[in-house]
Amino acid sequence: MRKFLSLGLRFSMAAMLAACGTNATQTTSSSSGSEGTKQTQREVVNFWFLWGGEEAKLIEQIIAEYNKSQDKYEVVGTSTPDQKVIITSISGGQGPDITDDFGGSVPKYANENIAQNLDEYIKNITIFKNNLLENSKNIDECLDYYINSLLNLTDDELKLELVITNLKRNYEVFNEENFKKLKIIACTMIDFIKEVLNKYKKDINIDEKDIEKCSKMIFSIAEVFLIMENVDFNSDRFTFKTLDEVKKMYRSDDMKEHLEFIKKSIKKIIY
Repeated sequence: MRKFLSLGLRFSMAAMLAACGTNATQTTSSSSGSEGTKQTQREVVNFWFLWGGEEAKLIEQIIAEYNKSQDKYEVVGTSTPDQKVIITSISGGQGPDITDDFGGSVPKYANENIAQNLDEYIKNITIFKNNLLENSKNIDECLDYYINSLLNLTDDELKLELVITNLKRNYEVFNEENFKKLKIIACTMIDFIKEVLNKYKKDINIDEKDIEKCSKMIFSIAEVFLIMENVDFNSDRFTFKTLDEVKKMYRSDDMKEHLEFIKKSIKKIIY
């Protein structure tokens, strides 16, 4: 069953497409130029929207412009003003890849278990923290545990990471509740790092008064690096990689090398 994150406001087309994976179908399009006809494979992404009438025409125009602007996706828009149809279809596993809705509809999606609960991510952080502290005897083992956990994320965990990454570029459209939850996620991670540094403060070269600043710095290094790893720099627009691309990246030798570099950099800070 697909799970949709309903935040109350629609995201930009590029941001939403970043989470699309292998569920999208393939289509072939061609374009002619001085070098002949070029065949490209596009992922078909079905987008159901609530609007009708003039609003629907405007959305269709935006979709058409987006489809012309790149050759990676073919967005197929369908006006579906009946919210019950959308919810029923998603619940039955036959829904679209992308939909839109309003903040007041979140409870309806939650009741059908088709909304991504951010509390799940916060819970996962707490479990990870407890496991790390229980299974590590020093800072080096903590860093190794952290890196190994990133390299062994499940498909569902990677999908959730990609959702969270997409959300972080859309702070300005959040409702208050979801913005608070993302702040909780950041603060939980910083407090976790602080707890580790305090536990092994005799082994590191950080003054106690600087532990909080150091925790924020370490969090920022890992946070920004992982966000940038998810950005598709081959695109002319600011878009994130697809789920399949993220899976491939996290399971590559390059990712291992990059994470080892982060580990060495953090050691230089704390020792």
